[in-house]
Amino acid sequence: MKLAHGVPQDPVFLVYYIHTKQQVVMPTMSTKKKFVSVTPLSSKAKNRFVNIMGSFHSCEVEQETADKLFLVSLNRQYCFWIQKQGNEHWKLER
Repeated sequence: MKLAHGVPQDPVFLVYYIHTKQQVVMPTMSTKKKFVSVTPLSSKAKNRFVNIMGSFHSCEVEQETADKLFLVSLNRQYCFWIQKQGNEHWKLER
């Protein structure tokens, strides 16, 4: 059976789709992205800041735990975990 373009492959949804033979428009949810600013402290961080991150201080927060953030640079070329407190390579500014 060929499904219409954009129909989710979730088994529960497929049963409903097949049973009703109609295409259901799934609403999209929009979530606000969180950004933080970082300042390089170590020579390694300064090198990556200039050569990979394009000297942009802002980073998008992709994941957050109790003590760490997973950040992605604005140009999407550099990703890294950073401690919320006590990081020797980066200064975190919210």
